[in-house]
Amino acid sequence: MSNPVESFAALAREYCEWADSEPGWGSDDIKTAHELLVRLVAAGLELPHGKSSDAPEAEKHDLGELMDRMKKRFADLPVQQYWEIMDPVAASEDEEKRKPTPLFLWEVLMDIYTEMKAGLHFYDQQLEGDACLQWRLSFDTHWERLALSALRAIYADTW
Repeated sequence: MSNPVESFAALAREYCEWADSEPGWGSDDIKTAHELLVRLVAAGLELPHGKSSDAPEAEKHDLGELMDRMKKRFADLPVQQYWEIMDPVAASEDEEKRKPTPLFLWEVLMDIYTEMKAGLHFYDQQLEGDACLQWRLSFDTHWERLALSALRAIYADTW
């Protein structure tokens, strides 16, 4: 059986290379996004909980430059904006949590990209525990939900 952290690192790198590449045809890119998101979520579920070695934090991206680059990179995707209910099981009296929220697919793909890059920062320094901690914690608290909502939007638009 292969190491789930090594497998996840290879998949994270594949995702980042795809996001950094030149745009393909919109339909090819949406199929690739669909495939990569499904594989990332499945692999994220297999990640163990890592532990920190007190390594320095991952490098921060210039958010403005990254946003501009990702908007351009994903401008031709057939899905651009979609709606998500952030807490679909919120109590009926908590109306605010049940309101639909607009999301942009390019922004969700960018958020996942930054989480993958942060983990690769540690993994490439042979800090597997830190990489695993970064990926698993961000998966559990952030990007799993985003990936699943993006998959629902992609599915609704393309199938």
